Amino acid sequence: MIVEKPMALTVADCHEMMAAGDEAGVLLTVAYYRRFFPKSRKIRALLDAGAIGTPIVCEITICSRPNITPDNPKYWRLIPEQGGGGALMDVGSHRLDLACYFLGDPVEVGGFADRLDRDDMQVPDTESLLCRMASGAHVHCTASWAVSERADDLVIRGTEGTIEARPYDRAPLLLHRGGETESLDLPAADNWHFPLIDDFARAIVEGARAIVEGREPEFTARDGLQASRIMEGCYRSSETGETVRV
Repeated sequence: MIVEKPMALTVADCHEMMAAGDEAGVLLTVAYYRRFFPKSRKIRALLDAGAIGTPIVCEITICSRPNITPDNPKYWRLIPEQGGGGALMDVGSHRLDLACYFLGDPVEVGGFADRLDRDDMQVPDTESLLCRMASGAHVHCTASWAVSERADDLVIRGTEGTIEARPYDRAPLLLHRGGETESLDLPAADNWHFPLIDDFARAIVEGARAIVEGREPEFTARDGLQASRIMEGCYRSSETGETVRV
């Protein structure tokens, strides 16, 4: 099942789509393609192996200052009814998905969503949140379209070391532990989206060959739902001034 933006999907919408997919016997995934990055796989492997001890906090910063004019095909990103939010919903969602891939399910979220500078936007230009994961780890995330200097940072700090990716999409992965730093060059595929599409196509083909409904994609719709739970919790928290169970 493929659903294209622009459209703002709530957590309830996602559950409806998942139920419809189950009823129709079709496969459903979310295009969080960074899970297929070699860097992402390595971080997950390092965490599973206890390379930094117990993960304590994940720090995510994604900032830029885009100029998206009304005649730009991407202008839907700035319309609340279509984009659903600001930088958090648009690009921060991919990093929150990685946090869930690395650390598990979210439990509780507190956050702020404000327009601090960009009067040309209908959506918030800055969103920040704190999320407690089921493991107990904390996730801090700030996503902003009001900052001139670009940032795309993901850092996981544990009881025995730190995993650092700055910027996530381009630079080598750094592993700090025992007073030493190891640099790992793990570039993504030339076409960042191909591994995800390839996995989805293989799920369909392999299922058809086995004359069954089809094997699940490596990352299911439920996996993709977790980031939406965090984002929706952030916006609800910003509106109510209270933390939100997700």
